[in-house]
Amino acid sequence: MTLTIGVDVGGTKVAGGVVDDTGNVLVQARRDTPADNVGKTRDVIIEVVSELSAGRQIDAVGIGAAGWIDATRSTVLFAPNLAWRDEPLREYVSRATGLPVIVENDGNVAAWAEFRYGAARHADDSMVMFTIGTGVGGGIVLGGELVRGAHGIAAELGHMLTVPDGHQCGCGRLGCIEQYASGSALVRFARAAARQEPHRAVALLELAGGEAEAVTGPMVTAAAQGGDPVSAEAFAQVGRWLGTSLADMAQILDPQVLVVGGGVVEAGDLLLGPTRRSFTDALAQRSRLPVAEVLPAELGNTAGVIGAADLARRLSGAGMTETGRGPGTPGGVPLRVVSYNVHSQRDDQAALAAVVRAAAPDVVIVQEAPRRFRWRQKCASLAESFGLVVAAGGLPSLGNLLLTSLRVRVADTRCQRYPLTPGRHMRGAAYAECRVGGTRFLLAGSHLSTDPAERPAQAAAFKRELAAADLPVVAAADLNEGPDGPAWATVGAGLTDAAVAADRADRLTYSCADPRRRIDAVFVDPRITVVDYDVVDTPQARRASDHFPVVVDLLLPAAG
Repeated sequence: MTLTIGVDVGGTKVAGGVVDDTGNVLVQARRDTPADNVGKTRDVIIEVVSELSAGRQIDAVGIGAAGWIDATRSTVLFAPNLAWRDEPLREYVSRATGLPVIVENDGNVAAWAEFRYGAARHADDSMVMFTIGTGVGGGIVLGGELVRGAHGIAAELGHMLTVPDGHQCGCGRLGCIEQYASGSALVRFARAAARQEPHRAVALLELAGGEAEAVTGPMVTAAAQGGDPVSAEAFAQVGRWLGTSLADMAQILDPQVLVVGGGVVEAGDLLLGPTRRSFTDALAQRSRLPVAEVLPAELGNTAGVIGAADLARRLSGAGMTETGRGPGTPGGVPLRVVSYNVHSQRDDQAALAAVVRAAAPDVVIVQEAPRRFRWRQKCASLAESFGLVVAAGGLPSLGNLLLTSLRVRVADTRCQRYPLTPGRHMRGAAYAECRVGGTRFLLAGSHLSTDPAERPAQAAAFKRELAAADLPVVAAADLNEGPDGPAWATVGAGLTDAAVAADRADRLTYSCADPRRRIDAVFVDPRITVVDYDVVDTPQARRASDHFPVVVDLLLPAAG
C-alpha cells in the first residue's frame, strides 16, 4: 500500500489528509488560511504536510489550490482569494518537506477524485463535473486524463457565457454561468423575489428576521425544504441554467457521466430535480441517442484531498509507474533513462514530445536544450511536453538539461561551464543529485565540442566531476566522436558503456538522415546493472531531431 498526502487550499482553510491507493482518507489535519500573507500560507501548508507525514512513509504530496496553475503543475499564476501571484509553490513545499510535490487547480482535483473514486468511478473514459458553491468551478476528464489545456488553465466552466450582456461577473465579463447557477445566484434570486413578493416568502423572511437582504444560502435551503415557494423557485432557476450548461457539455464533449458537486448540491432534489428536467428538455432532439447521466457528487468536502493525493501518486509513480515499473526489485531499483540531443527543437516538436512520452522515462538527459532568451520558460515548456519537470540545467549549463518524473526526487543541482575557446561555442554540463526510494545517485549530462582540439579538455573537466562523486553515476553525453576517440575514452574510464553492456554497440545514433556514427553515449557506475539498451529509430524519431534518442533501463543498487 502506498500513501500520499492531499492538501486542499482554500480562502479560509487548509485541509490535508493521508490517502491510500484505494482512495481512503486515513487521517486528516486542518488549519485556518492566512489568506493575505503569502509566506504564512506556505508555512501552514508545510505544517499540515509535516504533521501528516510524521511516522509514515509518504511517497508524494498533491496540492489543490483555488487559482490558475501553470502547465508544469508547479506555479500558482493567480489566486483570487489568496495573495499568490506567480508563486512557485511546488518548489517551496518540496524543498521544505523533501517530498515530490504537484500543484493543481482545486476544481480539477475534485473532478479527478469523483472520476477515480466517486460518482463517476464506473466511467473509464470521460466525465464533466460542475462544482456549485459560492461560484461555479469544475473539471473535465477525456480519454482518462484531466483536460488542462496548453497553459494549464482549461475547464474554467464557471465563466462560459450564458446570457449575453447579462449580470456582471467577478471575472469582468457579463453573463457568465457563475452568475446564474451558483450559490451566490441562488441567494440573489431569493432576495429579489422576497422583496417583490414577500407574501410568498413568509418562511424565508422569518428565518432572515424580516430582512430580504439578510437572506443566506442555508436559509434558502431550509425554507425550500419546508415548502417556501420563493425559495423553491430560486432553486428551480439555478437548476434551469445549470441544466442547459450541462446539455451544452453533452453536445460538445459527449462524456460518459455529468457530475454536479459543491455545497449547493447538498440540497438534493431541490437542485437536481430542475437541473435534470432542464437538461432533458435541452436535449430533446437527442432522445433516441445515448446521453450522459447527471449524478450528484459523492465525496463531499474530502474530494479535494483525495483528488490531489491521487494525482500526486499517479504523476510521481508512487508504487508503480505508468509503464508498470514497480518501486524496486530484490536486485535493485529500476530507472529508465533517455539521452536525447533535441537539435535545438528545430524539427517536428510534436513528434519530439511523442517519442519521449512513448519511452515513458524516469529521467531525460537533453543536449541542445533552450539556452537563450526566455530559456526558463522554454525549458519548462519542453519538460511539460514530455510529461516531466526540470531538475537542472538550461542556460547555466549551456544547453544541457536534466528532466525527471516526479518519481525521482532531486536533492541538489549544479552546472558547469567549460573554458571558452575564442570563436567557438561555449559548452558545459549539468548535474543533479537524485533519489528514487532510498537509493541515491548522480545524474549528469554534457555536450562536447565538434572541434577535436577542444574535446579532450572538456572531457577531462566532465570526468573530474564524475570521478569526484561519492554516489553511483548515471551520465550521458553527445561526445561528437565515436568510441575510438580520446574524449570518449576519458569520460568512459572506469564506467560501464551501456550499449556495450547490453551488446548493442552496433546501434548508431547520428544522423537520422544517414546513420553512420554512435556519438551519443550513456555511461553508468559499475554498481549499476544495465538491463536493456535501445536506439529509437522510427519515422516519428526521424522527424523529431537529427539524433536518435537512446533509451536505457537500469537497476540502481538497492539502499543498504
